[in-house]
Amino acid sequence: MPKTNSITKTTKSYKHLNKTDRENIERWLKEGKSQSEISRLLDRDRSTISREIKKGTITQIKQINGYEKEVEIYYADTGQVVYDNNCKRSKSKGLQAFSKHFWNALKEANENSLFSGKNCKYNIKTFIVVYQLEYPLEKIRTYRNVYN
Repeated sequence: MPKTNSITKTTKSYKHLNKTDRENIERWLKEGKSQSEISRLLDRDRSTISREIKKGTITQIKQINGYEKEVEIYYADTGQVVYDNNCKRSKSKGLQAFSKHFWNALKEANENSLFSGKNCKYNIKTFIVVYQLEYPLEKIRTYRNVYN
């Protein structure tokens, strides 16, 4: 009978921080709470809180006792802006990233019944291989993506 000595916790939730979470982090940091305390309060991993604080922290110059001093402060709005920008960058470019000439050639071949019927000359996979040989510098989809 095999023994299992697993100590892995699966109680943490794996969802993105929202604006309310970021505002709570900002408030709790101003109150002097540690990253560990904040992670427990939000039921998130400590590394998630650490990365969020690093993402939303900016350096400001403040007057303290007549001297200018650099101070690092976390702002929820800054963290949200960085998050939103990262989300925009991570989106797929979709079909726009690929050659329009290829799509036009594929559409024309399909209209001329080169994939089926009496004039069947190619299947889609061989069409793509032949096209790649003719136009090696163009960026085109794989045959599986074309089928889909």
